[in-house]
Amino acid sequence: MSEDYLHLKPSYFNSGCCCFSDGDITGIEIEAGEIRLIKWKMGDAAPQRTILEHAALKDLC
Repeated sequence: MSEDYLHLKPSYFNSGCCCFSDGDITGIEIEAGEIRLIKWKMGDAAPQRTILEHAALKDLC
């Protein structure tokens, strides 16, 4: 076992994906050093993305 492995903090991310009866979809995005819980909802003409929660990955690990 690598010595580096012994110093890693355990991390677990639930994908958070869920589709609701009204058509809304939630999910997890990981991009540009951030993790975000997002929600997609059908708008007037196109889907709309809303960020529900976000955090810097460096703060979680």
